Formats: sequence, structure tokens, C-alpha cells
Amino acid sequence: MGHIISVKWWERQHLKNQFAMLNTDIFYARPECEYAFHTDLEGIKNSDILILVADDKPRAYNGANIELGMALALNKPCYSIGSLENSAMYYTVKKCTTVNNLIERFLC
Repeated sequence: MGHIISVKWWERQHLKNQFAMLNTDIFYARPECEYAFHTDLEGIKNSDILILVADDKPRAYNGANIELGMALALNKPCYSIGSLENSAMYYTVKKCTTVNNLIERFLC
């Protein structure tokens, strides 16, 4: 449909696994951590929308919630696919059950 993904965060998922066992000070001192933050922030600033892809069962999302909060603060339209836990902070997020549901309701 011509949409462009501004940041492919999943391509650096191996870094989370690789550095997960580090203590907090060492983890945040890694240049990859700073790079990921700035890359994701710029990706959000340069995007038209944010789509949060959630699991089928509600759970807390750590980094994804921060990115979602950034997008909401920047007045970006935000959508979710899957289930989110109940939170007033998700009030303006347009919730969808599947990718097809998202496309039918909002992206066509």
C-alpha cells in the first residue's frame, strides 16, 4: 500500500538478548543503547503514525510504551494490533484486532 517502516527495531533484537545479562550501568554505557534511543526517537519524529504490534494476551510493554508515549506527545496518530492491558494512557490509541482490521478501518 506504499507505507514505509521508518525503524525496523526487530533487526537489532539480538542486541537485547546479547546485553540482557549486563548490570544496569554497563548496559546503559553501551553505544548500542544510545544509538537505539536516538534511532527510535528520530523514527517517531519522522513518521506519520505509530503502530504498536501487541500479543494476543494483554501484558505490560516496556520500551514499546515509551515509544508510544513519545508518539502520543508528538500528536502522532497511534494504533495497536492485538491486546493491550487496561490503561487510561491507551485512551486515544485506535485499537485493532488484526492487521486486516487495521487496514480496513484506518489505512485505506
